[in-house]
Amino acid sequence: MKQFAVLLILLIILAGCPSQQQAPDQPPDQAQQNATPPVQTPEPEEVEEEDAEGEPEQAEGDEEVGEAEEPEHERIVPEFYKGIWMPSPGHQSMQASEVLLEHGVNVVALGITVTYLEDGTVYSDEPILEEQEADLRALIQEYHEKGIAVMLVPEPMPSGMMGEPNPIPENSRDQFLETMEPEVIKWAEFAEEQGVELFSPMNEPDRKVGEQKGVSWSQKILPELREVYTGKLVWKGDLEEFFGGTAITGEGGVVGVITGGDMNFSGYDVLGFTASASGERFDEFEARLKEMVDALLEESEADGVPEPMITEMLVPPSGGMSEEQKVQAHEIVFEEAESRLNGVFVFD
Repeated sequence: MKQFAVLLILLIILAGCPSQQQAPDQPPDQAQQNATPPVQTPEPEEVEEEDAEGEPEQAEGDEEVGEAEEPEHERIVPEFYKGIWMPSPGHQSMQASEVLLEHGVNVVALGITVTYLEDGTVYSDEPILEEQEADLRALIQEYHEKGIAVMLVPEPMPSGMMGEPNPIPENSRDQFLETMEPEVIKWAEFAEEQGVELFSPMNEPDRKVGEQKGVSWSQKILPELREVYTGKLVWKGDLEEFFGGTAITGEGGVVGVITGGDMNFSGYDVLGFTASASGERFDEFEARLKEMVDALLEESEADGVPEPMITEMLVPPSGGMSEEQKVQAHEIVFEEAESRLNGVFVFD
């Protein structure tokens, strides 16, 4: 009950943040109508005669060969991304669109479970894959009809594992990344077909395979992603411990860093990191968060990434925080994000 009460308080915090969806003062029903392309009526004969070389007129939205075609859905672009991160759709307390709208949420990040074997090989079980695609289509359609933007995020999980995914064993990482690439491209194509607003090739690649290998792989896959997906590409990292520079140390070792490091996120539209709080060092949380945001802004500017965000606000269940501290931590994060960043996603 206490956890539920805290969630309600956090939702009140969410409701207080500014947001803008497709257009100011535009009701969801109207947004849905605008999302459907207008039916084209035949042009009169005199207009056809003006068409160059007698060639048939190219339909609006057609693209040159080799480029991804724009989806029929008109993508939603909030002024400030006020989001919920749902790593396991179907098992989340905030999944209903009515609940999201009631509390001012304008974007939802949905995890896509990608399974890999002990040697790192990514594989797909066809019936499970088809079921996952069908469930995601239904959710995406529901959210878009209500004017809520969507981000899709492949989340690697070891076969048979439930819970928080662990880093991939070092001796399996090369095999994992090689077999993960076509899986990511497939999901990027799916995101394009559904008109999804944001797509991240992997959740926290720096945590899964190490910061340098994660960044290198993200750059390698970027050109192919741009060929199949026209929305915003997100580098959704952990990064709280991997920005490089001067470490913040305390009991238990390194707990964070305070300056930008030597990594390359260029070519992505959004750069985000995970902000987590714990009771053990709660007194330092606000100062540490500001230092991490400083590093995020520095890195974003250096690499030309236009939209820095906190892509996951996390209060671990085992963090040893009081109910009051949990609420205070979220207030601190939202205040910092609203004043300096383009958005924030709260873990559900």
